[in-house]
Amino acid sequence: MKRLLLVTPRWVPHAAPDLQRVRLSLPYYRSCGWDPVILCIDPKLVDGTLEPELATTVPDDIRVYTCSALPQSWTRPLGLGSLGLRAFPSLLEVGLNVISREKIDLVFVSTTEFLATSAARRWSEITGVPYVIDLQDPWRTTYYEQPGAPRPPGGWKYQFARGIAWSLEEWSFSRARGFISVSPRYLEELGSRYRWFAQRPSAVVPFGSSSDDFDAAAQVYHGRSAIKRVDPGEVHLVYTGAIGPALPHGIAAFFSGCQQYLERHPQQRRHLRIHFVGTHYRSTGSGSPELMEAARRYGVESLVTEIPHRVGYLESLQWQREADALLLVGSPDLAYSPSKLFTYLRAGKPILALVFPDSHLETLLEETGGAHLVRFGHSVRLEHSGMGVAHFLSDVCSHEKTLRRTELDRTLLETRFGQASLCAQQCALFERSLSPEFPPLTP
Repeated sequence: MKRLLLVTPRWVPHAAPDLQRVRLSLPYYRSCGWDPVILCIDPKLVDGTLEPELATTVPDDIRVYTCSALPQSWTRPLGLGSLGLRAFPSLLEVGLNVISREKIDLVFVSTTEFLATSAARRWSEITGVPYVIDLQDPWRTTYYEQPGAPRPPGGWKYQFARGIAWSLEEWSFSRARGFISVSPRYLEELGSRYRWFAQRPSAVVPFGSSSDDFDAAAQVYHGRSAIKRVDPGEVHLVYTGAIGPALPHGIAAFFSGCQQYLERHPQQRRHLRIHFVGTHYRSTGSGSPELMEAARRYGVESLVTEIPHRVGYLESLQWQREADALLLVGSPDLAYSPSKLFTYLRAGKPILALVFPDSHLETLLEETGGAHLVRFGHSVRLEHSGMGVAHFLSDVCSHEKTLRRTELDRTLLETRFGQASLCAQQCALFERSLSPEFPPLTP
């Protein structure tokens, strides 16, 4: 059995989205011929939402190594809070030790902290151990330079991070033996940017989901409800996850539809409740609701509640379990692939999905079914998008199920997008990256 080093700077008990691919795959790596070893940053040195209960979903026999990081109290006065920067020297040193001690055959870097790929290149140069990169997001992006794009977040910090990406992406990526991506567009962008990319094996492997996680959420929250129901006639629509700079386009279309629906059915103001849960990457108790201004513009603020801080992964699943319907909002970034997509589908609730035409999210949902699609964006009139939202709300609130929705292809969900299948797809790419026929690395 080959040894696989999984580099995921954030790890349990943190509940960050970028650790979930590794966590969900752990029960299946060995059946595919790979013995997994984890390398992460000491959780005490990582900001974020802690969810100790998530440890119950991780096999107890997985070896976990931790590295250190400079405390934020040292780097924050300089305006540098990046986890990758704070941890890089220690990650580099500890990684070399783990590769030697565990006799690692392949390194898999699965994180949005892209400086970890720079460490992987150095490890490969020193030890000869190859590495594969997981593109959960693009490192170097021109999205915010596109016409109509929102202003980039973070001011000078964004420009600093952008400078690092443009300086280090090719150096860090060019020695990788393979690439996994949540979206084909990320691979296409690398292919158009670098001539050498055509030599590398690559695979599109979306984020998965597990019914075991829903069982764990039910056990953890047994006897406790996320949704407080006062009236038995209430209908609760739930959105879980962050609202990034790109998503308010879809939020406006959604609130417009709510307004249209309530103008025709004013009595439903007493019953319809809309929850946005974990909308920002902030710690518990910090931050303030930011969607209320948009809700007020459309006169629906009395229906909306927002939890602005990040919530735990299992807590978000509990919200999904208790919801009457789920809201999924796409992005004008056509490559966007939300990590919650397959947990939403597995929750078995009616899904209202606002998607940008020709986006990867639209393609996935057309393939799997299971959602009512409403298109929005520059080529779609806001009133038209709102009408699709209003139709969905009418159907859900009336409980008559008159709206025509595509049926979820449950066989496809398990055979192609089930977690065992997704792990097998990863491992097939790992094997290709170790093939003796692999072309020489020219850069």
